[in-house]
Amino acid sequence: MEMEQRILEVSKGLFYRFGIKSVTMDDIARELGMSKKTIYQYFNDKDSIVCEIMKAHMETEANEIDEITKTAIDPIDELVQISIKLRQHMQMMNPSLLFDLSRYHPNAMRMFSEFMDDCVLCSVKENLDKGKELGLYRNDIDTEIISKLRVKEAEIAFDGVSFPPSEFEIPKVQIQFFDHFLYGIVSEKGYQLLIKYFKKINQAKNEKAA
Repeated sequence: MEMEQRILEVSKGLFYRFGIKSVTMDDIARELGMSKKTIYQYFNDKDSIVCEIMKAHMETEANEIDEITKTAIDPIDELVQISIKLRQHMQMMNPSLLFDLSRYHPNAMRMFSEFMDDCVLCSVKENLDKGKELGLYRNDIDTEIISKLRVKEAEIAFDGVSFPPSEFEIPKVQIQFFDHFLYGIVSEKGYQLLIKYFKKINQAKNEKAA
């Protein structure tokens, strides 16, 4: 593993465990077993590390969304699979990580917003259009409005005002937002299919736990 990638992987692990704000460059250097001077040969400061981690994370998410879109049985299956990925990502994060990102690292947060307004918005709108055509989503939803709403929901959870991190766990807020979105767009036909998919997921979990 190249040194730059090693620094990013170790930093990401620390951020996920403890949040971003509480992790210092000294902590990163200590975890790596090297001096800060060595780290500064590759990165100017902690913010540049955070931005690179965000960039890599967005590339991973874009690839995951693309793969799910290609292999999904239908639009609801696509959203269910994305929901599972979202839960997996959120469960690995320290609850303060997303708030730290929005409050202390505006450059990385701007990258996230641009990603949401570009890649995610397009993906959601395409999914809604396909779902309506198949009768799986409510016919009365405006795909332009609802796709933008879904993107803005994800950003609202970060602002620290609507959902103060001292009162809410942001990963939990994000999952609640997604569930609300998912159940709010399905038609009766889509709802029955959604329940079917979730039953299969729960059954697989129970069999794995047994």
